[in-house]
This record gives sequence, C-alpha cells and structure tokens, in this order.
Amino acid sequence: KTRGAQGTIRVDNRTNWYIDVYVDRQYRGQVGPWGDIYLYNACGATSLYAEAPGTDYFWGPQSGDFCSTTWTLRN
Repeated sequence: KTRGAQGTIRVDNRTNWYIDVYVDRQYRGQVGPWGDIYLYNACGATSLYAEAPGTDYFWGPQSGDFCSTTWTLRN
C-alpha cells in the first residue's frame, strides 16, 4: 500500500440500519441510519466492506484506490 498521501472515505448510509464499516479488514466504525461517517485512509489499494449486524445485508468487498471517495450504501 502506498503511504504518505492521505484521503477521506465518506460512507453514506441510505438505509434504516446501523452499519459496521471495515477498511482492509479492520473495523473502522459504525454509521447510523441515514447518516454519514468520514474515515481517513492512506491512498493506494484498499478494500471496503460493510455489514448491518443482525441482518443478512452486506456491501462489498470492493477493491480499488479509494483515496478520496464517497461510498453510498443502499438496500
């Protein structure tokens, strides 16, 4: 992974669920229903994954260079 440059990943939750967000398999936080969370991340190859605990809903994994991006989660 490239180090040095840092960006922001905005996770936009457009569901009624609380969603746990993982970056490179590490838990980075929870976003509430209809909310947003901002995560700082080093630029370079990154994997995003999210799941709504207690449900069968999940998003990803998505891989790419997410230096500065918005990841919108919908049901």
